[in-house]
Amino acid sequence: GPVPCLTRCLGDAHCTTGVVRIWIRASCIRIRPKALLLPSTRREPYPEMPMPPGSLPVERNSFVGRRTEINRVRQLLSDARLVTLVGPGGVGKTRLAIRVAGQMRHITPTGVCFVDLALVRDPALLPQQLAASLDLRDSSTRWLVASIAEMLGTRRMLVVLDNCEHVRDACAILVDALLSECPN
Repeated sequence: GPVPCLTRCLGDAHCTTGVVRIWIRASCIRIRPKALLLPSTRREPYPEMPMPPGSLPVERNSFVGRRTEINRVRQLLSDARLVTLVGPGGVGKTRLAIRVAGQMRHITPTGVCFVDLALVRDPALLPQQLAASLDLRDSSTRWLVASIAEMLGTRRMLVVLDNCEHVRDACAILVDALLSECPN
């Protein structure tokens, strides 16, 4: 079908790579992948300076409820290498992801990496944003995703990609490449 890459990476619960989807008051949106995540020849500044590696956004107010969703996401993360939070804007996907990542950073040997993709407009710059969030400085001419995969290697790390909807095709390709190369 027209969505095999995205389905494989972001939601087919029957997939052999152990992908699981959690729904948060949402319905499925069919997407047709078009973009290819190719190395960018442009050297634009990052849309936003990423946070220091291992840090998470500060919660500005209290987090009330969602105990069931937190426990469910944590369980899914213990069973699968990829968990996708899906729902309409404003439902709390980012807050839930930050809360779970904060709880898991102490049990994940190499910590967490939070990547806010809200200001990334060019899908080809997605790897640069992830590399910056990982504090990876790579000046080689090879595909940056390969450098990221090499850096992550067999480390066990939780990577949170937030605000992916406008670069979802590129994100699916990036995630597929990393899941293929990084066993943990």
